[in-house]
Amino acid sequence: LVQHIDVSEHSFDQVGGLGRFKAWVDLTKASWSPEGRAFGLRPPKGILAVGIWGTGKSLSIKALGNAWGLPVLQLEMGRLRSSGVGESEANVYRALRIIESVGACIVWIDEAEKSLAGGPSSPHTDAGTTSRTIGILSTWLQETKAPVCVAMTANSLRNLPVEFVNRMNERW
Repeated sequence: LVQHIDVSEHSFDQVGGLGRFKAWVDLTKASWSPEGRAFGLRPPKGILAVGIWGTGKSLSIKALGNAWGLPVLQLEMGRLRSSGVGESEANVYRALRIIESVGACIVWIDEAEKSLAGGPSSPHTDAGTTSRTIGILSTWLQETKAPVCVAMTANSLRNLPVEFVNRMNERW
């Protein structure tokens, strides 16, 4: 349901440009430490990296995990889909429990505009399964107290549900 991504070989030395993003990563790193949390710093709940393909968005998320010293878990919505009634929704809940059990981590949703598209599903297309799974994920993102940062990459905002865009602390 979720896949651990090895980020040990990725760093911002491999990423050209993105000076503001790199500075923000340095600035927010302390929010993940016990000292920072005791001081009252709150880790970001989400970031969105948008741009055309091949510009280093995915590499930047991997470098982010390395810079923050956090595991990166890739959540691929296609892996959550199932043919049985209610199984897709159950898989989303199961994936979220796995994510929260890891502790502090980054949840990477690559190509988010494709993975999360289809919010206006209907009984005529998929019996509303896509709408429900997106709703579950959206509510979790808003309500979770787990120390998790959702990092989404997208080539375009066109098909990305607004409820996800608006829940991201930062957009790059």
